Amino acid sequence: MKLNWLPIFSALVFGGVACTKSEPAVKAPEKVPAAPKPAEQPPTAAVEKTENPACFGSAGGKARERTIGALTFKGDGYSMTAASDAASSGKLIVGVISDIKEFLPETVTNLKAFARWIKEAGAGLVVVNGDVAYSQKEMESVLRVLGKEFTIPVLVTSGNKELARDFDLALTNVAADHPQIINGNRVRSLTINDISFVTLPGYGKKNYTEPGACLFSQAEIDETGTLLKNAAGSRVFVAHASPRQAGAEGIDYMVDGTNVGDERIAKMLVATGTKFAIVGNIKEAGGRAATVAGKGVKPGTASEELVLNPGPADATPWTMVDKTVSHGMAAVVSFEGGKASYQIKKSEKPADTTQK
Repeated sequence: MKLNWLPIFSALVFGGVACTKSEPAVKAPEKVPAAPKPAEQPPTAAVEKTENPACFGSAGGKARERTIGALTFKGDGYSMTAASDAASSGKLIVGVISDIKEFLPETVTNLKAFARWIKEAGAGLVVVNGDVAYSQKEMESVLRVLGKEFTIPVLVTSGNKELARDFDLALTNVAADHPQIINGNRVRSLTINDISFVTLPGYGKKNYTEPGACLFSQAEIDETGTLLKNAAGSRVFVAHASPRQAGAEGIDYMVDGTNVGDERIAKMLVATGTKFAIVGNIKEAGGRAATVAGKGVKPGTASEELVLNPGPADATPWTMVDKTVSHGMAAVVSFEGGKASYQIKKSEKPADTTQK
């Protein structure tokens, strides 16, 4: 059959155009108004918490194991425990060295003398609670001296002077050669012989803390309180910062007649029922101990409560509240039967070698 193409061609061309013209235009989607922003909420303790493991460790993580001498510690790195037996449970002698400050020849002489004394006392742990030195290089130098002197665990925390990054790098470098040196900023709870040492690194007053050093807030204090509550056996709070006490017998008493410790720490110790503490920083109040409330405890006295300020190991002369002058001091604390006692070793004034 012969087809007439003209009508078909016209229908395809003109009909298609007509159809296209008759289609409604596609509308752009309507813009949905943005939802109003929620009102800002006041920061909570969880928000305020400083997320810096170089300062305050990090809970959890893989199980770890570290052997130091006869002790094998197990835990996640944040909390580590060495198994105990009936004979050693609740018994431990601890050497305490605080406020070393600088890698000076006279201070190194002090450290070696203190180390001999601590070893002769039969210590199973050494605590170095802050102000190790002012630079990474000096920190490493100080800690290598201690690493050579001690084979027992040495728990080291930072104070208000060490920059967090410098402290972390120094501890990492030294521990590679001396694994007995333990970073107490990362290991927040260390248990030996059913006695747990719980650390609060850094300092809590911004105007006395170097920029870049570890500054704790109420959140870190609360976290430390939780660690103390969960710790095994006798619990010992370890920090550079002292709790606020009252009166001239307090371990935070200044030469101007004021107590300058941290009231938040004092409240936390009471709230958690923590009876033992190793603190520092207030150098002129060093070389003595008190109860949690601030009543003085004499050396050699077994006490159910003991908050110790060992005084500065630094050889630089420092006038104490009793008008004596310190040329360096350290302490030994003995724990047994739920009580603790202490002794203080003081360095003699260095001989004057200046030629006259």
